[in-house]
Amino acid sequence: MDIQFNYTYTAGDLATLYCRIKDLGTKVVVWRRTSQPHPITVGLDIYIPDDRYHVQHIPYRGSWNLMIKNVNVNDAGVYECQISAKERAGSRRLVLLNVLEPPSTTTQKTMSPPDIYITTSSNFVEVGRTITVMCNATSIDFPTGDIDWFIDGHKVRENSRTTITKYSSFVEKVIISKLTITHAQLEDAGTYVCRTSESQITNTKIHVLSARSVNSKRGTDSEEVRREIYEIRMLGLSINRIVQHRIVMCWPCDSLQDRT
Repeated sequence: MDIQFNYTYTAGDLATLYCRIKDLGTKVVVWRRTSQPHPITVGLDIYIPDDRYHVQHIPYRGSWNLMIKNVNVNDAGVYECQISAKERAGSRRLVLLNVLEPPSTTTQKTMSPPDIYITTSSNFVEVGRTITVMCNATSIDFPTGDIDWFIDGHKVRENSRTTITKYSSFVEKVIISKLTITHAQLEDAGTYVCRTSESQITNTKIHVLSARSVNSKRGTDSEEVRREIYEIRMLGLSINRIVQHRIVMCWPCDSLQDRT
């Protein structure tokens, strides 16, 4: 069995099994467990009597993600995402779901006070590259609510270049939001703020560099390197001339030493 993806969650989490299939045409995406013959979902419809299941469909990305609320150890196993037309090559995805038991109350560490912090792959991004910013918020109570994103005071909304992915853990009492902006443009630069519904807030500054500024910086670095190489070569020539001069000056001295 060829497992393409492997996901691990703790019991009580919202588990998301990702599947991306484009150009469906008139076909539909089917989710099922390989250990069971009947489907869990067909398209957006749920075919089992369990309201914990939900299909997250993102049309422009071709995503048909299976989401399971309050996942438990009985949900662990291999899931299959496929197109209803079985004869179509490459239409099958196998996903392994692992579910861990939550730690017992006697072994749980003392919960840290509420906190929020933001991380980014880089604060300096070239035009055309991808901006990725993550916000991690913890809370004494759960759920922690939601996380909103702002750029220079303007609320961020999803579009063809902008996606917001969220993950929450009941055990760790944490919510994580990932903001991704593809094909970065100069106007994407600014102060990125993430704020929870509990008024926790933090920010970071993102700079978008144009190709001209990047090439200019690289050109400056190259000029400095060439200048250093030139100076080293000139220093070497000067040392050679000094050595040759001393040899010429000392040649008669060697002759006098031989006579004595």
